[in-house]
Amino acid sequence: MADLNRTNLVSKTFSLELNTGQTRTIRRGQGPGRPVTTPITVRVPNITTVSSYNVAEDGTVSNVDSVVRQVVTEEQFNNLEPSNRSSEQVATRGARSGRTIYYATLATRDGETNKYTYTSAVDKVLPEDTATLFKQDVAKENKGETSQFSTVSAATQQAITKEEGLNTDDPRNRTGLSPSIPSNVDTAPQTISAATRIQGKPIRREYPDLRYPKKRHVTQDYIQFKMLEYKGLKFKRGTLGGLTNPLSESREFGTIEGSVTLPMQSKISDVNTVNWGESDINPLQAVGLGLLASDDALKGLETLKETVTNNTAGVLSNTVSAAKILAFQEALQVKGLLARTTGAIFNPNTELLFRGPQLRPFGFSFFLAARSQSEASEIKQIIRFFKQGMSIKESSNNLFLKTPNVFNIRYVYGATGQDHPGLNRIKTCALKSCSVDYNPDNTFMTFEDGTMTAYRITMQFQELLPITESDYQGTGPLANPDQVIFGLTSDSIGF
Repeated sequence: MADLNRTNLVSKTFSLELNTGQTRTIRRGQGPGRPVTTPITVRVPNITTVSSYNVAEDGTVSNVDSVVRQVVTEEQFNNLEPSNRSSEQVATRGARSGRTIYYATLATRDGETNKYTYTSAVDKVLPEDTATLFKQDVAKENKGETSQFSTVSAATQQAITKEEGLNTDDPRNRTGLSPSIPSNVDTAPQTISAATRIQGKPIRREYPDLRYPKKRHVTQDYIQFKMLEYKGLKFKRGTLGGLTNPLSESREFGTIEGSVTLPMQSKISDVNTVNWGESDINPLQAVGLGLLASDDALKGLETLKETVTNNTAGVLSNTVSAAKILAFQEALQVKGLLARTTGAIFNPNTELLFRGPQLRPFGFSFFLAARSQSEASEIKQIIRFFKQGMSIKESSNNLFLKTPNVFNIRYVYGATGQDHPGLNRIKTCALKSCSVDYNPDNTFMTFEDGTMTAYRITMQFQELLPITESDYQGTGPLANPDQVIFGLTSDSIGF
């Protein structure tokens, strides 16, 4: 049976608070009070959504098409295109004809793609600055980034939830408007999106493209640094029947515009390491391990008993004697009793075993000497790029601290813009430390505005994930260019 279609479900009226990216500091409390920094927002009032969606026989709700509309004046209404406006009659007490409410359609939502699209009405009914912020928030919402526009999705979801009688985390919710994790473990696994995670305060998402030296020749090789917002793991929640590691999926990153390009260093290296360690197992432990691995451990013990009985003068007899000495050793807490009494020890079967991976570190040190005041200003912005990027982020309620931005590092082959064929590739890294020497020449010299004539920055990076065999085959977890700006190519890590 085809899905049933419900139309024209109107949400409650709400206001959209658009973040301008600026902040203000106010003081709260008695006396001088304590300073509290709050974001500056622009309010878009009188918004509702009108939605249509599909309801299957089992109650599953999906494919939500919505219209985001705002109450406007009649004059504004008349200036809009017919496709971007609507009106309705509302009964008024004591009046025969009632009154007309005029609406402008600011955006629409496609239920198949779960994407919003703003209309030309935005520029006609909203102030210019507000219209720009509105468009930016639509774009952020479509990218899955933190956005005030999520209020629109929440209002639509609340209306549908109330209309269809859905419970929290109901598996029938397939609207794509809000996170819904099925409570039934037998339900097919669902990807847990970034919307379910702790929301952070707005962060800087646009940096200029910075370079040193400013007049680098186009054929010169260079190192490029780009930042990514770290959103966390992207994994699936489901049953363990498939024995799939839920943490093996890739991480989620948000895009941050801008980059820093710096000259090649005199020393470039990488070190691949894995953790190996010694491990011992004596013959008695090996016998016990064999018994545990046996299909019938009790039968194995009986066989061992008979073998010992029939070989009283053989090797097994010596083993039993040694076992008795070891038992006395444990009881008396005397170390090396077997060696003291027999002059022998059990063969420890020492072997080097794999313990785990290790993450590759990368260190960079750049001497930045300004040859002009404009280049000195560029250097200060470069230092700011790394310092601000590696700083911890705060949650919106100040209860949590969020992960700093992470970095993609490329060795670029001159004017080609391609990865350098003679150097290694680097996975996405965390910037663990950034040291700035403001007086590297041991001479205090500044420009007229106080900017130092030279700086030295020393940075220590470390990759987020270890190198695996699949990375050299171009099939590793960062090989998808949609997940990171500079993912691993078919050449993967390099040679």
